[in-house]
Amino acid sequence: MIIRLMLACICIFAASFLVGLNFMKNHISVMESLLYGFLSILGGMEIIALACIYFQTSFQQFFIVTLVCVALAILSGSVKCFANSDITKQMVQRIPKNVFFVLFVFVLLGQIGVWQIAYHTDEDDSFYVATATTTLDTDSLYQVNAYTGDLYDEYPARYVLSPFPVFTAFVAKAFGIRPVVVCHTLFPIIVISLSYGALWLLSKLFFSDTRERSMVIFLASVITTFSYYSTRIVSARLLLRPWQGKTLLASIVLPVIMYFLIKEGRSKKIEIDKWLLLLLLMLSACLVSSMGIVLSIVMVGCVLLAGFFYTRNVVFILQSLLCCVPAGVLSIVYILIR
Repeated sequence: MIIRLMLACICIFAASFLVGLNFMKNHISVMESLLYGFLSILGGMEIIALACIYFQTSFQQFFIVTLVCVALAILSGSVKCFANSDITKQMVQRIPKNVFFVLFVFVLLGQIGVWQIAYHTDEDDSFYVATATTTLDTDSLYQVNAYTGDLYDEYPARYVLSPFPVFTAFVAKAFGIRPVVVCHTLFPIIVISLSYGALWLLSKLFFSDTRERSMVIFLASVITTFSYYSTRIVSARLLLRPWQGKTLLASIVLPVIMYFLIKEGRSKKIEIDKWLLLLLLMLSACLVSSMGIVLSIVMVGCVLLAGFFYTRNVVFILQSLLCCVPAGVLSIVYILIR
């Protein structure tokens, strides 16, 4: 089991990085590629999952289609990786070499290590983990009630448009690990690490020096460690429930979307690959949580409104708003099925 978990962890990080390379140009950022790739996989999975749920296909069919799509994206990124012979050298050279980054790594390993020794469970396990298990064991997609085992009379409106447990079931089937182990052992490693990666990207917008950015994530890791004074804040959820979609939304998806908008907002227009990337980022917000369907649109609107007074870039704003159309459609569907 330990070997499978290690293999799953390495494969998810490697696959995310290679998929993310499809959106990189001349300058390759390892953290950007990793986060963009991971969220692109989630965004693409939202499209496939909703189509399979609507047509009531089996989970096996969903798994095969998704696996083929991810494999093709990885293959495309691998071609770009091999074409750039200096990419490994760049990755090694860009590893921060200062005391604050070393301290951060120790804190990060401590936070992840706690989950490997004693993990937290609560009532949400009875739905989120159980839904992933039911999906895997019944070979169906939102056709069997995870609470009772009976067939649904109608789709659960709150969850069907954001089928994050299906992603859990996909990972479980891909690596031969039970969903409960994926949630409470594998996801903490991935989600906690990527959340600090998202913070690293945001810090790049304000600090050019690597040492200053290392200070930011080190201080953030310390604050997160001692943040259990409320279960309603992002830091506490990150350490208590990293396997839930709402945690991914708050700690990874929304920060990465904000980073993308601020960084690309300096351009006159979004190129086709970046346009596709933003579309997938918005869809990833829809996948992880029904709350993300609306919150992603609100956040994009706020960032674009603030950016308009600074850049006056109307073309960029219109292109970005077009990427919100799928989330807007899902919002309307959500209201109708409620």
